[in-house]
Amino acid sequence: MLTKIFLDSAPLITSLFFIMGAFIVFQILFAGIRLVFKVIHKNIDKYLLRSILGIIYILSLLFIMQLSIRDKNQPWIYVNFQLVSIIFYTVILSVPFKYHLFGPIVVAFMIFNSALSSWESWCLAIVLIAFYYSLNYVKNHTKNKFPFSVYLLISLISGFAYWFFIKVKFSISNPIFFKQVIYLLIIELFTFGYIAILYTDLESRAALFQDATHDKLTHAYNYDAFDIDFRSLFKDNVISDGKSL
Repeated sequence: MLTKIFLDSAPLITSLFFIMGAFIVFQILFAGIRLVFKVIHKNIDKYLLRSILGIIYILSLLFIMQLSIRDKNQPWIYVNFQLVSIIFYTVILSVPFKYHLFGPIVVAFMIFNSALSSWESWCLAIVLIAFYYSLNYVKNHTKNKFPFSVYLLISLISGFAYWFFIKVKFSISNPIFFKQVIYLLIIELFTFGYIAILYTDLESRAALFQDATHDKLTHAYNYDAFDIDFRSLFKDNVISDGKSL
């Protein structure tokens, strides 16, 4: 009872917790699958694995959500999560351009919703694709490792445009429209803040590893660096010998 009241009265808070939970579940799945490959001694490109798993994961979430609200009074209820999904797909997953399937995914989503004959849906698709390409362009053409303000500006413009066509398509009232745009702003601030923390953590770990494996004066490799390499080579050799037997 308390959960239902909380969900109904605080949709923004529950949305934030849901998004954070979705990110954490993905990290757990990714770590678990990598561990399985490590146990069975299968070498796989972790970036490719992350991309494939991420695409399957986010698509599964989106289609399950969309299926749950078909023929309901508020078919736009998960719109903000759709926009966050693009941020996840582009910024967190960093799917290599040659592997990206964003255009076909959008068209498949339209077919799933029987929306190919709707001009508003095509406008929504164009906004989503433009949003993806804009984030992807910034990510690949900036010297800043995480251009927070640029990402946020692009997301706000794209989100406002997306919600405008949602408003037109579903005849949403102005109060609901502006409330959802404000929710989107808060969710995007939360999302990019979370990603920025992840980037900061990775940079801190890289700096610690650099300090641990390099001489502070000459910046040359120290004993620990060579020890790590030797241990890795020895482990690979043992695995290779085990397979040959």
